[in-house]
Amino acid sequence: MSSPLLKVQGLHAGYGKAEVLRGINLQANAGSIITVIGPNGAGKSTLLNALMGVLPATGIIEYAGESVTRLPLEERVMLGVALVPERRELFGSMSVEDNLVLGAYRQVRLRNPRWRAQMEVVFELFPRLLERRTQLAGTLSGGERQMLALGRALMSGPKLLMLDEPSLGLAPLVVKEIFRTIDALRKTGVTTLLVEQNARAALETADYGYVLEMGEIMLQGPASELATDPRVIDTYLGTARKKEERHRVTMNTKSNVPFVEAVDTRFLESLLGYNARRTALVLIEPFLERMAVYDLRPVDFSVLSLITHNPGITSRQLCASLGVLPPNLVGMVKALEKRGLIMRQPHPNDGRAMGLHVTAGGKRMMRDAEQTAFALDSEVAARLTPNERTTLLKLLKKVYQ
Repeated sequence: MSSPLLKVQGLHAGYGKAEVLRGINLQANAGSIITVIGPNGAGKSTLLNALMGVLPATGIIEYAGESVTRLPLEERVMLGVALVPERRELFGSMSVEDNLVLGAYRQVRLRNPRWRAQMEVVFELFPRLLERRTQLAGTLSGGERQMLALGRALMSGPKLLMLDEPSLGLAPLVVKEIFRTIDALRKTGVTTLLVEQNARAALETADYGYVLEMGEIMLQGPASELATDPRVIDTYLGTARKKEERHRVTMNTKSNVPFVEAVDTRFLESLLGYNARRTALVLIEPFLERMAVYDLRPVDFSVLSLITHNPGITSRQLCASLGVLPPNLVGMVKALEKRGLIMRQPHPNDGRAMGLHVTAGGKRMMRDAEQTAFALDSEVAARLTPNERTTLLKLLKKVYQ
């Protein structure tokens, strides 16, 4: 049996003092498609950035049988590792063709005289890019920009291609086209590491899958088996529950103590943390730097936010709101309780269940966290043009009305 192209052992990575990934072990065989699924904030993008060398990491990262743990990003690129980031990072003022030529930097450095032939391969995979070759990248549609980002990465002739949420923000038909292309890459011998929140499409395309929750690998196995695992179906494939806005709190008339009938997740989406909205995740690093004094992880802030705004919430409801498997929440809840940030009280409607409440100290910390998150959002808004700010305000009204 041949050795894997990529082998990761005991990987730890994060932002400053806040550790996001803990003890990650995974591997990818040459020519295979590996996927990592999980909720927003679980550490999927952090994993790719650590493997690429964008973020510092500890542990062992082996590529083609050699350790690359200490190699800088530029040297990993020269070895044949390519990353298509979530935001694509194209040069909008340059043409499609010029963006592709820039992607061939590695091949030019290696003095490969046939590097231009790779462009024909890209145009064959994405005929639309051939039609748009002289068009400015900034004028392309969302789907076309994703095709260009993929094409630019392929111009380097990578052995390992890492994709961060390639389906994000795309129309369903475009998503199908993107995944068909990813599947076609299997024939070229390229190894693909796919990070994706569209779990169904990812598992249908991949050979092997990993479920990443709270910075740790919780499940792994052949993609076809994960797709039929009841735990994965319930949490990620959406057949067991509808993902919808819920914010009703019912009163127990006998004890006059509120219990949570339907969880309010609106504050969770506005706070920087686990399962937060994607725009908030962009600010996770400065947020954690400002909140370092509390020595908490993104998921801790999200859990505390849910408990703060849903007094009496149960552990089962927390799992459903965060999209995680129940056993994974136990240790974290105990740790927060040990630190005096939350406490348990008997559930007024179910003697076997315990409702979770935030302590006075936890409430003070959450006020600080929410004010910090709001300040960061305000700082970002200050950089926007008047038209962009108006559009943002309209969107925020829709979210919070």
